[in-house]
Amino acid sequence: MSQGEGGWVNLRFCILKATRGVASQKNELYDVIFVNGAVDAVPKSLIEKLNPHGRMAIVVRTPQNRIGHVVLVTKDENNVVGQRVLFDCAIPYLPGFEPKNEFVF
Repeated sequence: MSQGEGGWVNLRFCILKATRGVASQKNELYDVIFVNGAVDAVPKSLIEKLNPHGRMAIVVRTPQNRIGHVVLVTKDENNVVGQRVLFDCAIPYLPGFEPKNEFVF
C-alpha cells in the first residue's frame, strides 16, 4: 500500500470474521488492521497477520475495567512488536472475545 499523486494505490479492503483463530482464515498479511470492538488482550493471531511495518488499532479492555484503551500495535522489519496506548474508549467486546469468567476469592 502506498500513496501516489492521485491518492492511495494498491489498496485492498478486506473484512474478516472476528474469531480467536483469525490466522487460520486467510494466509495473507496486512499493512493495516482495524478491530471494531473490544478484546480482553491483543490476540497473537492478529499480530501474526501484520506485515513488517504494519499497524493495528484495537481496543483492549481488561475484565476489571469498564473503560478500554485504544492501542496502536506496530511491527518493525525484524518482526519486533510494539504497543502504545492512544486514548480511552468504551465500546462492547467483540462476540467471542469477551473475557473468560474466572473464580476469584
